[in-house]
Amino acid sequence: MRSLIISEIKSCQKFFDQNFEIFDCKLKDNKISSSLKNGVYILYTRDFIVYVGRGSVADRLKTHIEKVKGVFTYAKDTKGFKKLRSTKNLELNELSVVYFDCNQPHISCAFEGALIYKLIPLANDDTYKIVLK
Repeated sequence: MRSLIISEIKSCQKFFDQNFEIFDCKLKDNKISSSLKNGVYILYTRDFIVYVGRGSVADRLKTHIEKVKGVFTYAKDTKGFKKLRSTKNLELNELSVVYFDCNQPHISCAFEGALIYKLIPLANDDTYKIVLK
């Protein structure tokens, strides 16, 4: 799954004429700098892509941990994550994240939309009304 994600990111980099470093880590080991404010991230497991998002990556991932667990302090539940929890047996230790810094909000928005369209993540259907396969 990781190689598919990296390939799609690189395809978007060429299309948008952008070049930046791509990072990855396990979600539970979230050591992503809080200074990364215009990032794009892709949550995934070995078998499927969970979610594509943008923003302050470290902060956003904290809310996604709550959404995966179904226990909420800071985040609000979404239709996409409810559906995901009811249809997939997600464990935090199985989730990884690929992320990169776009440096500008309009670029991160463009990358997020393009990657959602290309990767069809399971939990983004609430936001983008994606027709899931």
